[in-house]
Amino acid sequence: MSNDIFNELLAKVYSSIDEQKEHAFSVSDDIAEHPELSGEEFRTAGIFCDWLKKDGFNVEMPYCGMDTAFIAKKGSGKPRVAILVETDALPVVGHGCGHNLSGTMSVLAGTALFKVMDEIKGELLVIGTPAEETWGAKCQMADMGVMDDIDLAIMIHCTSQKNLVSMTTPALQGWNMTFTGVASHAAAAPWDGRNAFNGARLFFDALDMMRQHVRPEIRMHGILKECGTAVNTVPDKAAILLELRAPDRRDLEKITERVKKCAEGASAATETEMVFDKNFTSFDNSLELSSLESIVQSGFDSVGLPTSEKESPGGASDMGNISWRCPAIQPLLSIVDRQIPLHTAEFEAATRSELGHARLAAGAKVIAYTALKILLDENARKDVKEEFLRKKNG
Repeated sequence: MSNDIFNELLAKVYSSIDEQKEHAFSVSDDIAEHPELSGEEFRTAGIFCDWLKKDGFNVEMPYCGMDTAFIAKKGSGKPRVAILVETDALPVVGHGCGHNLSGTMSVLAGTALFKVMDEIKGELLVIGTPAEETWGAKCQMADMGVMDDIDLAIMIHCTSQKNLVSMTTPALQGWNMTFTGVASHAAAAPWDGRNAFNGARLFFDALDMMRQHVRPEIRMHGILKECGTAVNTVPDKAAILLELRAPDRRDLEKITERVKKCAEGASAATETEMVFDKNFTSFDNSLELSSLESIVQSGFDSVGLPTSEKESPGGASDMGNISWRCPAIQPLLSIVDRQIPLHTAEFEAATRSELGHARLAAGAKVIAYTALKILLDENARKDVKEEFLRKKNG
């Protein structure tokens, strides 16, 4: 591929993004005003599908057995590039994670790339991936082999203050824990009971003691979801929701076994029964590719946005599962120039700001730049694939 061809097609794509950006801002703001929880994103997915159909894509929804998942296709054969679209919101704070903006950004990039696909060999996919905030549709799609023959999967996640070429994510597993005891009257006959709350409380004490003996990057956090119904009755059930995070899957498995021992000890000490069950699919840590990051960096350079050094793993993402099935990347794009926590009403408001809108268009260009490079540049594609296979297998 000559640079002249790449630059010529890139100019067309960037021009299309600029032509459509005002529509994209309206779509993003409209979705922000109508947030939908995980698995319930019918309106949001419908808006994106209508846009993709209008621009000429072949669209299928539902997809992979999920009512609010979708896939839009243009072209055929190899190479194959997938742009991923997140759609769900959070309780209370709505789109406090910015999926209204990042999802619209992905669709904007896809519709702009559509304009040049007749001049390119290969296939462009735009895939709606529901429920990132809970059970993670990307995990199921990865397990179903949807990504196994993909040369690039990409989306951007919103953040504040700094841009990063790649989001480093840890492995995550959620657990439902239930302690079951024996109910009795707390005043008349407490000796006949076995207090499930005591089992849960002792488990949290043991977990806190364990924190001294794990590495700083390990995260262990939980809440008590259910515990008794009357103050004068010994609680016979206590339910805990627990999340464990570690830099990679092997570390997570080791930590999980240690946490289970804490739970078993608390159960034995309080003479209660304990059940330790998964509550959603495991999120894998991200498999990071320096060859792909260098392409993304060029994309940021092309729109005049500086990037910062990569950071330690923070929030987990089902994008990690995709990254073990095909070359994948999730850059972080700042939509506000000061530090604002994700999952807050303030961050949701930033998605509807003037800067948020400007970064939506810029992010679409970064996605489009990276996708076009993989579609057109055989050498770049080969380098990325070789690094992916080496790290996956090594």
